[in-house]
Amino acid sequence: MEKLSGLFRNGCIAAVASVSAVGVAHADGGGTAEAAGKALDAALSDVNATSPKVMLVVAAVVGVGILIGLIRKA
Repeated sequence: MEKLSGLFRNGCIAAVASVSAVGVAHADGGGTAEAAGKALDAALSDVNATSPKVMLVVAAVVGVGILIGLIRKA
């Protein structure tokens, strides 16, 4: 379990670093605040693009789980 926790921590650090790098790359010399704003905008656009797909997968998995439960009860 400790290894999984370490992997999760390292993944979070990598995600934050990549979002920061994207923001700095898109900044036009406006400083750290503008870079952070652009990084958040980039992350938000990624979330908005993938959110419906993720929700579709979650709904499908839950639906299959309910279907299997109903079949077992029948």
